[in-house]
Amino acid sequence: MKQRLSNIELLRIISMLMILALHVNFFLLGSPSKAEINLSPIGATVRTFLEFVCIVAVNVFVLISGWFGINVKKKGLLSFLYQILFFYLGVYIIFVIIGEKPFNLNGIEEAFFLKKTGWFIKSYLCLYFLSPVLNMFVEKATERQLKLVLISFFAFQSLYGWLYPDATKYFAGGYSAISFIGLYLLARYIRLYGKDFKIFNLKPQHDLLIFFVICLLETIFFVIFRINNLAFVSILWIYSSPFVIISALYLLLCFSKIEITSTSINKIAKSSFSAYLFHSSFCIMPFYKQIAWSIYRNHSSIVCLLLMFLFIVAVYLLATLIDQLRIFTWKQIDKQK
Repeated sequence: MKQRLSNIELLRIISMLMILALHVNFFLLGSPSKAEINLSPIGATVRTFLEFVCIVAVNVFVLISGWFGINVKKKGLLSFLYQILFFYLGVYIIFVIIGEKPFNLNGIEEAFFLKKTGWFIKSYLCLYFLSPVLNMFVEKATERQLKLVLISFFAFQSLYGWLYPDATKYFAGGYSAISFIGLYLLARYIRLYGKDFKIFNLKPQHDLLIFFVICLLETIFFVIFRINNLAFVSILWIYSSPFVIISALYLLLCFSKIEITSTSINKIAKSSFSAYLFHSSFCIMPFYKQIAWSIYRNHSSIVCLLLMFLFIVAVYLLATLIDQLRIFTWKQIDKQK
Protein backbone atom coordinates (compact mmCIF):
# COMPACT_ATOMS: atom_id res chain seq x y z
CA MET A 1 0.00 0.00 0.00
CA LYS A 2 1.40 3.40 -0.99
CA GLN A 3 2.30 5.58 1.98
CA ARG A 4 0.51 8.92 2.00
CA LEU A 5 2.45 12.15 1.64
CA SER A 6 3.57 13.88 4.82
CA ASN A 7 4.38 17.34 3.41
CA ILE A 8 1.38 19.17 4.89
CA GLU A 9 1.65 17.11 8.08
CA LEU A 10 5.22 18.32 8.45
CA LEU A 11 3.98 21.89 8.02
CA ARG A 12 1.39 21.22 10.72
CA ILE A 13 4.20 20.27 13.10
CA ILE A 14 6.30 23.29 12.12
CA SER A 15 3.36 25.67 12.55
CA MET A 16 2.78 24.37 16.08
CA LEU A 17 6.47 24.84 16.93
CA MET A 18 6.10 28.38 15.59
CA ILE A 19 3.19 29.00 17.96
CA LEU A 20 5.32 27.80 20.86
CA ALA A 21 8.03 30.19 19.69
CA LEU A 22 5.56 33.09 19.49
CA HIS A 23 4.78 32.65 23.15
CA VAL A 24 8.42 33.08 24.18
CA ASN A 25 9.02 36.15 22.01
CA PHE A 26 6.72 39.18 21.74
CA PHE A 27 4.04 37.53 23.92
CA LEU A 28 6.47 37.06 26.81
CA LEU A 29 9.11 39.74 26.27
CA GLY A 30 7.08 42.34 24.42
CA SER A 31 8.04 43.88 21.11
CA PRO A 32 11.50 45.54 20.97
CA SER A 33 11.37 49.14 22.12
CA LYS A 34 13.18 52.05 20.53
CA ALA A 35 15.72 51.89 23.36
CA GLU A 36 16.31 48.16 22.82
CA ILE A 37 16.84 48.69 19.09
CA ASN A 38 19.35 51.46 19.76
CA LEU A 39 21.14 49.43 22.44
CA SER A 40 21.20 46.08 20.60
CA PRO A 41 20.19 46.60 16.95
CA ILE A 42 21.21 43.13 15.77
CA GLY A 43 19.55 41.29 18.64
CA ALA A 44 16.35 43.33 18.38
CA THR A 45 16.21 42.90 14.60
CA VAL A 46 16.73 39.13 14.81
CA ARG A 47 14.03 38.86 17.49
CA THR A 48 11.67 40.88 15.30
CA PHE A 49 12.43 38.81 12.20
CA LEU A 50 11.75 35.57 14.11
CA GLU A 51 8.43 37.02 15.28
CA PHE A 52 7.33 37.69 11.71
CA VAL A 53 8.49 34.26 10.60
CA CYS A 54 6.44 32.63 13.35
CA ILE A 55 3.39 34.94 13.36
CA VAL A 56 2.00 33.10 10.32
CA ALA A 57 1.54 29.92 12.36
CA VAL A 58 -2.10 30.40 13.38
CA ASN A 59 -3.13 31.41 9.86
CA VAL A 60 -1.23 28.42 8.44
CA PHE A 61 -3.06 26.09 10.81
CA VAL A 62 -6.44 27.42 9.64
CA LEU A 63 -5.38 27.44 5.98
CA ILE A 64 -4.48 23.75 6.27
CA SER A 65 -8.04 23.07 7.42
CA GLY A 66 -9.34 24.91 4.36
CA TRP A 67 -6.85 23.17 2.08
CA PHE A 68 -8.26 19.75 2.93
CA GLY A 69 -11.73 20.90 3.95
CA ILE A 70 -13.29 20.08 7.31
CA ASN A 71 -15.46 16.99 7.16
CA VAL A 72 -17.79 17.29 10.15
CA LYS A 73 -18.66 13.97 11.73
CA LYS A 74 -19.99 13.21 15.19
CA LYS A 75 -17.06 10.96 16.07
CA GLY A 76 -14.50 13.53 14.91
CA LEU A 77 -16.18 16.32 16.86
CA LEU A 78 -16.37 14.27 20.05
CA SER A 79 -12.73 13.25 19.67
CA PHE A 80 -11.72 16.89 19.21
CA LEU A 81 -13.70 18.01 22.27
CA TYR A 82 -12.25 15.15 24.31
CA GLN A 83 -8.72 16.23 23.37
CA ILE A 84 -9.45 19.79 24.50
CA LEU A 85 -10.95 18.71 27.84
CA PHE A 86 -8.23 16.10 28.37
CA PHE A 87 -5.63 18.86 28.51
CA TYR A 88 -7.56 21.83 29.86
CA LEU A 89 -9.75 20.04 32.42
CA GLY A 90 -7.39 17.11 32.98
CA VAL A 91 -4.37 19.31 33.77
CA TYR A 92 -6.51 21.44 36.10
CA ILE A 93 -7.70 18.37 38.02
CA ILE A 94 -4.10 17.17 38.43
CA PHE A 95 -3.03 20.59 39.70
CA VAL A 96 -5.92 20.56 42.19
CA ILE A 97 -4.92 17.10 43.42
CA ILE A 98 -1.27 18.08 43.98
CA GLY A 99 -2.33 21.31 45.68
CA GLU A 100 -1.03 23.74 43.05
CA LYS A 101 -4.48 25.13 42.23
CA PRO A 102 -7.61 25.60 44.34
CA PHE A 103 -10.82 23.93 43.27
CA ASN A 104 -13.21 26.80 42.64
CA LEU A 105 -15.61 28.29 40.10
CA ASN A 106 -12.90 30.36 38.45
CA GLY A 107 -10.81 27.25 37.84
CA ILE A 108 -13.78 25.39 36.36
CA GLU A 109 -14.53 28.33 34.08
CA GLU A 110 -10.91 28.42 32.95
CA ALA A 111 -10.88 24.66 32.35
CA PHE A 112 -13.93 24.96 30.10
CA PHE A 113 -12.35 28.04 28.42
CA LEU A 114 -15.21 30.29 29.54
CA LYS A 115 -12.71 33.09 30.18
CA LYS A 116 -10.62 35.05 27.69
CA THR A 117 -8.10 32.21 27.53
CA GLY A 118 -8.43 29.63 24.79
CA TRP A 119 -9.52 32.15 22.15
CA PHE A 120 -8.21 29.93 19.34
CA ILE A 121 -10.24 26.95 20.53
CA LYS A 122 -13.47 28.95 20.54
CA SER A 123 -12.82 30.55 17.14
CA TYR A 124 -11.83 27.24 15.58
CA LEU A 125 -14.84 25.43 17.02
CA CYS A 126 -17.09 28.09 15.48
CA LEU A 127 -15.36 27.54 12.14
CA TYR A 128 -15.80 23.79 12.61
CA PHE A 129 -19.54 24.12 13.19
CA LEU A 130 -19.96 26.44 10.17
CA SER A 131 -17.78 24.39 7.82
CA PRO A 132 -20.68 22.34 6.33
CA VAL A 133 -22.30 25.61 5.21
CA LEU A 134 -18.99 26.90 3.87
CA ASN A 135 -18.33 23.64 2.04
CA MET A 136 -21.79 23.78 0.47
CA PHE A 137 -21.19 27.36 -0.67
CA VAL A 138 -17.84 26.44 -2.24
CA GLU A 139 -19.46 23.47 -3.99
CA LYS A 140 -22.40 25.46 -5.38
CA ALA A 141 -20.68 28.78 -6.15
CA THR A 142 -18.91 29.45 -9.42
CA GLU A 143 -15.22 30.29 -9.48
CA ARG A 144 -16.06 33.93 -10.17
CA GLN A 145 -18.57 34.14 -7.31
CA LEU A 146 -16.11 32.68 -4.83
CA LYS A 147 -13.35 34.98 -6.06
CA LEU A 148 -15.56 38.06 -5.67
CA VAL A 149 -16.54 37.02 -2.16
CA LEU A 150 -12.87 36.60 -1.20
CA ILE A 151 -11.82 39.93 -2.74
CA SER A 152 -14.68 41.72 -0.98
CA PHE A 153 -14.03 40.00 2.32
CA PHE A 154 -10.28 40.65 2.49
CA ALA A 155 -10.66 44.22 1.25
CA PHE A 156 -13.20 44.86 4.01
CA GLN A 157 -11.10 43.08 6.65
CA SER A 158 -7.93 44.91 5.57
CA LEU A 159 -9.65 48.24 6.08
CA TYR A 160 -11.70 47.61 9.22
CA GLY A 161 -9.78 44.72 10.76
CA TRP A 162 -6.21 45.80 10.01
CA LEU A 163 -5.62 49.45 9.06
CA TYR A 164 -8.31 50.63 11.48
CA PRO A 165 -8.60 47.74 13.97
CA ASP A 166 -10.52 49.89 16.48
CA ALA A 167 -13.25 50.64 13.94
CA THR A 168 -14.93 47.31 14.71
CA LYS A 169 -14.48 44.55 17.27
CA TYR A 170 -15.64 41.47 15.41
CA PHE A 171 -12.43 40.95 13.40
CA ALA A 172 -10.38 41.29 16.60
CA GLY A 173 -7.17 41.57 14.62
CA GLY A 174 -7.70 38.13 13.11
CA TYR A 175 -8.37 36.47 16.48
CA SER A 176 -11.93 35.66 15.48
CA ALA A 177 -14.05 33.04 13.78
CA ILE A 178 -14.98 35.46 10.99
CA SER A 179 -11.31 35.85 10.07
CA PHE A 180 -10.91 32.07 10.18
CA ILE A 181 -13.82 31.77 7.73
CA GLY A 182 -12.01 34.04 5.28
CA LEU A 183 -8.82 31.97 5.56
CA TYR A 184 -10.76 28.73 5.17
CA LEU A 185 -12.47 29.93 1.97
CA LEU A 186 -9.18 31.30 0.63
CA ALA A 187 -7.46 27.93 1.02
CA ARG A 188 -10.42 26.12 -0.58
CA TYR A 189 -10.29 28.51 -3.53
CA ILE A 190 -6.54 28.10 -4.06
CA ARG A 191 -6.83 24.31 -3.80
CA LEU A 192 -9.64 24.18 -6.36
CA TYR A 193 -8.72 26.97 -8.80
CA GLY A 194 -5.13 27.92 -8.00
CA LYS A 195 -3.80 25.91 -10.94
CA ASP A 196 -5.24 28.55 -13.26
CA PHE A 197 -3.03 31.29 -11.81
CA LYS A 198 0.71 31.39 -12.48
CA ILE A 199 1.34 33.25 -9.21
CA PHE A 200 0.19 30.19 -7.27
CA ASN A 201 2.18 27.73 -9.37
CA LEU A 202 5.71 28.84 -8.71
CA LYS A 203 8.48 26.46 -7.70
CA PRO A 204 8.46 25.64 -3.98
CA GLN A 205 11.79 27.42 -3.46
CA HIS A 206 10.25 30.56 -4.97
CA ASP A 207 7.25 30.26 -2.63
CA LEU A 208 9.66 30.00 0.29
CA LEU A 209 11.62 32.99 -0.98
CA ILE A 210 8.42 35.08 -1.13
CA PHE A 211 7.66 34.02 2.45
CA PHE A 212 11.06 35.13 3.77
CA VAL A 213 11.11 38.35 1.71
CA ILE A 214 7.77 39.39 3.20
CA CYS A 215 9.04 38.60 6.70
CA LEU A 216 12.17 40.65 6.00
CA LEU A 217 10.13 43.59 4.71
CA GLU A 218 7.89 43.45 7.78
CA THR A 219 11.01 43.50 9.96
CA ILE A 220 12.38 46.56 8.15
CA PHE A 221 9.03 48.36 8.45
CA PHE A 222 8.87 47.52 12.14
CA VAL A 223 12.33 48.91 12.88
CA ILE A 224 11.64 52.10 10.90
CA PHE A 225 8.23 52.62 12.53
CA ARG A 226 9.54 51.91 16.02
CA ILE A 227 12.55 54.22 15.73
CA ASN A 228 10.31 57.02 14.47
CA ASN A 229 7.60 56.35 17.08
CA LEU A 230 4.93 55.72 14.44
CA ALA A 231 1.67 54.26 15.72
CA PHE A 232 1.30 51.98 12.69
CA VAL A 233 3.89 49.61 14.17
CA SER A 234 1.22 47.76 16.17
CA ILE A 235 -0.71 46.58 13.11
CA LEU A 236 2.27 44.82 11.52
CA TRP A 237 2.08 41.59 13.53
CA ILE A 238 -1.67 41.00 13.82
CA TYR A 239 -3.23 38.00 12.09
CA SER A 240 -5.52 40.10 9.88
CA SER A 241 -2.52 41.81 8.24
CA PRO A 242 -2.44 41.11 4.47
CA PHE A 243 1.32 40.59 4.79
CA VAL A 244 0.83 37.88 7.42
CA ILE A 245 -1.94 36.23 5.39
CA ILE A 246 0.04 36.22 2.13
CA SER A 247 3.21 34.94 3.76
CA ALA A 248 1.21 32.17 5.47
CA LEU A 249 -0.37 31.23 2.15
CA TYR A 250 2.98 30.98 0.37
CA LEU A 251 4.41 28.84 3.14
CA LEU A 252 1.46 26.48 2.66
CA LEU A 253 1.95 26.52 -1.13
CA CYS A 254 5.63 25.70 -0.68
CA PHE A 255 4.93 22.59 1.39
CA SER A 256 2.04 21.53 -0.83
CA LYS A 257 4.49 21.08 -3.74
CA ILE A 258 7.17 18.99 -2.05
CA GLU A 259 6.96 15.24 -1.60
CA ILE A 260 7.79 13.76 1.77
CA THR A 261 6.63 10.39 3.03
CA SER A 262 7.17 9.45 6.66
CA THR A 263 5.10 7.36 9.04
CA SER A 264 6.74 9.12 11.98
CA ILE A 265 5.79 12.58 10.70
CA ASN A 266 2.19 11.48 10.14
CA LYS A 267 1.98 10.00 13.64
CA ILE A 268 3.54 12.99 15.39
CA ALA A 269 1.36 15.42 13.42
CA LYS A 270 -1.77 13.75 14.85
CA SER A 271 -0.75 15.14 18.23
CA SER A 272 0.29 18.60 17.04
CA PHE A 273 -2.70 20.37 18.54
CA SER A 274 -1.85 18.85 21.91
CA ALA A 275 1.25 21.06 22.07
CA TYR A 276 -0.97 24.15 21.90
CA LEU A 277 -3.47 22.78 24.41
CA PHE A 278 -0.78 21.69 26.85
CA HIS A 279 1.37 24.81 26.99
CA SER A 280 -1.56 27.28 26.72
CA SER A 281 -3.37 25.70 29.65
CA PHE A 282 -3.88 28.30 32.39
CA CYS A 283 -2.08 25.89 34.73
CA ILE A 284 0.99 25.32 32.54
CA MET A 285 1.44 28.74 30.88
CA PRO A 286 2.91 30.47 33.97
CA PHE A 287 5.62 27.78 34.20
CA TYR A 288 6.21 27.94 30.45
CA LYS A 289 6.75 31.70 30.62
CA GLN A 290 8.89 31.43 33.75
CA ILE A 291 11.30 28.93 32.16
CA ALA A 292 11.48 30.89 28.91
CA TRP A 293 12.14 34.12 30.81
CA SER A 294 14.90 32.42 32.80
CA ILE A 295 16.60 31.30 29.58
CA TYR A 296 16.34 34.77 28.10
CA ARG A 297 17.61 36.48 31.25
CA ASN A 298 20.58 34.19 31.91
CA HIS A 299 21.90 33.62 28.39
CA SER A 300 22.68 35.77 25.40
CA SER A 301 22.80 35.61 21.60
CA ILE A 302 23.31 32.19 20.00
CA VAL A 303 23.23 30.26 23.29
CA CYS A 304 19.87 31.81 24.18
CA LEU A 305 18.38 30.97 20.76
CA LEU A 306 19.68 27.39 20.95
CA LEU A 307 18.36 26.79 24.46
CA MET A 308 15.02 28.39 23.60
CA PHE A 309 14.72 26.14 20.55
CA LEU A 310 15.54 23.03 22.61
CA PHE A 311 13.01 24.12 25.25
CA ILE A 312 10.29 24.55 22.63
CA VAL A 313 11.01 21.17 21.06
CA ALA A 314 11.04 19.52 24.51
CA VAL A 315 7.61 21.00 25.34
CA TYR A 316 6.27 19.84 21.98
CA LEU A 317 7.58 16.29 22.49
CA LEU A 318 6.29 16.16 26.06
CA ALA A 319 2.81 17.20 24.90
CA THR A 320 2.97 14.60 22.12
CA LEU A 321 3.93 11.94 24.62
CA ILE A 322 1.09 12.90 26.98
CA ASP A 323 -1.29 12.89 24.03
CA GLN A 324 -0.63 9.19 23.51
CA LEU A 325 -2.48 8.60 26.77
CA ARG A 326 -5.34 10.72 25.44
CA ILE A 327 -5.42 8.66 22.24
CA PHE A 328 -5.40 5.40 24.21
CA THR A 329 -8.18 6.48 26.59
CA TRP A 330 -10.31 7.80 23.72
CA LYS A 331 -10.04 4.44 21.96
CA GLN A 332 -11.26 2.72 25.12
CA ILE A 333 -14.17 5.15 25.40
CA ASP A 334 -15.01 4.75 21.74
CA LYS A 335 -15.14 0.97 22.12
CA GLN A 336 -17.90 1.29 24.70
CA LYS A 337 -20.29 2.99 22.27
